[in-house]
Amino acid sequence: MQIVKSRFPEINMVKNSLTHDILLISKFYDRLIDIQDLKEINNKKFNHFSHVKRSLFKLSLDNLIILNDDNTWRITSKGVAFVYDFAKCNPAKQEE
Repeated sequence: MQIVKSRFPEINMVKNSLTHDILLISKFYDRLIDIQDLKEINNKKFNHFSHVKRSLFKLSLDNLIILNDDNTWRITSKGVAFVYDFAKCNPAKQEE
């Protein structure tokens, strides 16, 4: 098995974490979204405003999203590139 190096070694992210899920949803929607959109997708996972806010802040610091003052955001081109790079470097486990 060959190890694929990330184009974004400075960004740490855990697969299937709250932050990762928010970024994937942002990529899928590809428009201005807000916390209410997340709650409509999965109210149980995105019900803690402080946890969501922390993840949004991390994504914003990494320049993966543009976070607005009214808690809306949109994914950046770097964020889209990171999603594809992350998937390439962290492939799904194969079932045997």
